[in-house]
Amino acid sequence: MKNSLLAPKELFDKMLRYMPIPTFDLLVQYGDQGVVVVKRKIAPYKDVWALPGLRMHKRESIDDTLRRIARQELGFQLCFSL
Repeated sequence: MKNSLLAPKELFDKMLRYMPIPTFDLLVQYGDQGVVVVKRKIAPYKDVWALPGLRMHKRESIDDTLRRIARQELGFQLCFSL
């Protein structure tokens, strides 16, 4: 698998200790059946059910982050504005 980090892993890990990256989870209610969850594919918590979520990209708005989560994690197209 290709390394997608922008810096060597040791530097990237050190940066995250001092500059956390905002993450968002998306809560989608499925009628009166409950909420939509996904099974995590990567560690930590691989194979555990969780809310769909991702890290926010640099210069990305909250609206755009939530739309990307819906598209990438669920295949949904969200039509909303905060």
